[in-house]
Amino acid sequence: MNSTRIAAYLCLSLGLLTFALSRPAQAQFRETISLDITQRGELGGGISYGLQTIPLPFRTTLIAPDGTSGRFGINGLTFSELASRFIGTWTIRETSFSPPNQVSEHTFTLSPFEPSDLFNDTPVITTPADLSVVPTSFPLEWSYVGGAMPNSRLVSRSMPTGNSDVTFAPSPHNRVDFSVDLEGRGPTTLTVRAGTTVNLDSYLSPVTLISGPVRTEYTVSSRFQLLSEPVRLTVVPEPHSMWLAAVGAAILLGQARRRANIDRGSKRS
Repeated sequence: MNSTRIAAYLCLSLGLLTFALSRPAQAQFRETISLDITQRGELGGGISYGLQTIPLPFRTTLIAPDGTSGRFGINGLTFSELASRFIGTWTIRETSFSPPNQVSEHTFTLSPFEPSDLFNDTPVITTPADLSVVPTSFPLEWSYVGGAMPNSRLVSRSMPTGNSDVTFAPSPHNRVDFSVDLEGRGPTTLTVRAGTTVNLDSYLSPVTLISGPVRTEYTVSSRFQLLSEPVRLTVVPEPHSMWLAAVGAAILLGQARRRANIDRGSKRS
């Protein structure tokens, strides 16, 4: 009886082991990698291109078709330079903690394309004009030379101090309302661009594991960002804000003087 049970147990264990080994390995984690390619209009009518990636998981390296690796934030390229370096087969290299230093490699391909195949019009900011002085709340509007009205809208901005928020007008209007927080500081500069985005996922192949164990399931997304020439603005506090600040400063100064007079009077007595 015992031998029969042992035989049955061994058969069951062997069957479970066979089933486990025949199943494809399952990923423990899932990660998405984003590749953003940006076309920027430059002052004077030129065009430059750049490529950015989001931060990758720790111990994961992204290797471009030209062999460079790391986190990418590259600007100022021609399109031919960008294509020669970044269009082709990419590698994702993942190194594990446990077991230590076990490497898995995945690949995916970004297929060739031309910018004119994606979107063939030029965004131009119509208001405010370049080098304008604007208050902390102002509208920004743009249009397209050929009259295009794309569904997606994009605004980029940079400023050395303070923060800014934008509120998009209802689609398809190419307008955003800016709100700038100067954080109590004086005037600051603000550089803005506007345009649209095009999805590039149709130019991406699926991510394929080529070596090592399966630990992470990777997906890749990509988009092409088309931006106008920059508009350089100076943001100043609004007049009523400056008036309130001046009144507040005068009140504080008056209070300080009264306290000083009271202190002097107490000392004399």
